[in-house]
Formats: sequence, C-alpha cells, structure tokens
Amino acid sequence: MNLQLLPLLHVQRDLYAMPRDMARFHEYLKTMKGASADDIELAPLMLMNPMGKEHCLAAVERLIAIGAEDLAAQALAEAESRLQDAPGHFKVSLVLADDRMGGWTSRTLAFAGATTVALPADELAYAREVIAPHLDAADQPTVFACLFGDEAASEAGYPQLGLPRNAAIEVALVDHLRRSRPSPTWP
Repeated sequence: MNLQLLPLLHVQRDLYAMPRDMARFHEYLKTMKGASADDIELAPLMLMNPMGKEHCLAAVERLIAIGAEDLAAQALAEAESRLQDAPGHFKVSLVLADDRMGGWTSRTLAFAGATTVALPADELAYAREVIAPHLDAADQPTVFACLFGDEAASEAGYPQLGLPRNAAIEVALVDHLRRSRPSPTWP
C-alpha cells in the first residue's frame, strides 16, 4: 500500500489569516476551483469551515507549530510498512473540520437550537430526490453542488444539479431533528 501525505495546513492557515468576510470565502472558492475534476489534491479542504472564527486560525497554527504534518507523515510511513502487501494508493491530509462556534454543518445548526428548516416541504422533498443518486459521489463538483446548491456550485465553476441553497445541509438537519425529536410536523 502506498500512503502519501498532502500537506494542506498552510493553505488552511493562509485562508484563516484573512479577514472573516466574503473575500475570504471567495478566496476559498477560488482555491477549491483551482483543482480540476480529475485533480482531487484539494478535495479534503471541503471539510474545513472557510468562515471559521479566530479559534480556527489558532488551532491550525498550533497544529503547524507541533509539526502535525511531520507526525502524520511518520504515522503514514509506519502504516505503509505494516500494510506493504495491501493494494492501493491513498492520499491523506490533515484538515481542521471545525464545528465549534461555527455554523457549517447540520449538527451545529441542531445543537445551536435550530428547529426550523429554511426550505419548504416540497423543495426539501425535491432536494432529497435529486441528492439520492449522488449519495456515494466522491468527486468535488458533485459533492459541493449537493451540499451548497446550484448558486454556490455555479460560483465555484461547477455544474448545477437543480438544487436550492444548502440543499444537503437542510436535508441533514431535518433528518437529525427527526431522529432527536420525532414529530409529525417535520417535512
């Protein structure tokens, strides 16, 4: 087995060092758009919250300061030697997936007390239907479009799927709320 580290902590630090405004978000989109559909080098950055607050910069700087990517490379080398007869080539990255003080995922919305969904029931049902065939998708353009909808996909230069804003996030929020608070009123 071949395991390769893709160092992305500096990319995250550079983004988090920018003022937390739309210029930062646009720089994140520009960074993500820089990867072609066949080039997944930056795909792990989809996990990061590009609008993370100041604690994200501090966390990434701590990871850089302790040499987290060097430690990850050592761990990968050890794993690679143990798995030398196993097939496959995998690229690995360290990405700060922030859910503290952010609003990037449905669970953050639910834990923050979100009890309403922005999409009407018919749009939610439609979004669920459009997303269903893409649940196993791993390519960045499809995943991005499912998560954030057509407007964001178009802005990032990706194909549109016919989805409203934050489609998969809204679907995930409803599913989470259904599990945690069963109610006949959830669409």
